[in-house]
Amino acid sequence: MVAAEAPPPVAETYRRYSIGATLATSLDTESGSNSFLTAPLVEGAYAVHRRVFLALELGFGWLVDNQGLGESTFRAANPQLSGTYHDRFGPWELRGSLGVTAPLAHVPLGPDGRLYRSLYNRALAAGGMWNQWLWYADRMAVPVELRAGHHFAGGQVIVAELDPALVIGTTDDTSGTDFVGQLAVEAQLPLGTLFVLCPRLQAVLLPSSSIDRIQTAAVVRGVFVTRLGRFFASLLVNLDEPLSAVGQYGGLHLGREMDL
Repeated sequence: MVAAEAPPPVAETYRRYSIGATLATSLDTESGSNSFLTAPLVEGAYAVHRRVFLALELGFGWLVDNQGLGESTFRAANPQLSGTYHDRFGPWELRGSLGVTAPLAHVPLGPDGRLYRSLYNRALAAGGMWNQWLWYADRMAVPVELRAGHHFAGGQVIVAELDPALVIGTTDDTSGTDFVGQLAVEAQLPLGTLFVLCPRLQAVLLPSSSIDRIQTAAVVRGVFVTRLGRFFASLLVNLDEPLSAVGQYGGLHLGREMDL
């Protein structure tokens, strides 16, 4: 009897491309003047291996006040390119990333400089200063992301994230380097099969020139699981100074998560 040939190995399959987006918005009322910020962020990723992918983030900010659309301000954030390794070990899910930003955000001298700086500051406040290097003018950064999640039998997940970053000035006015970072703890609590509730606490270490170097925020995020992907809505509230001292209380975020 001739032994049957073993079937050829099945090629490893995984999703090659993914795209995600976040739209942050905030409304500010000060001295009888209203201003509205919208800050979209688009992220695309390409998987070079089932455990390794490259991601590119592109963000923009648009600030409109009582003067109307004709006097609105539109600026780009610093784009970020990063490489990520992620894997699963039993109940543990680990992820590490190394990124670099390009110094596209810029604040010129003159009257427009005040408007641009206001837009960048508002975009920072809407996110509780999270990923602050995306909005720093005339600076580039090298951020590192370290993320660990533990999956429980009931479907709940606890996630901790630590992201240190080196920020480097690229002009004479911003020359020098600084160290910043961020830390977050999040719970992911499934409520049925189509909805996940994600409460989160985060703390951000600001540049050394800041009077208050720690900014904390609380976030409540709801994730809706659909056939077209995972969509979310979240509300962020800044808990302390420096942002709460100037009336920057947080923002609303809507978007779609990446699938990788």
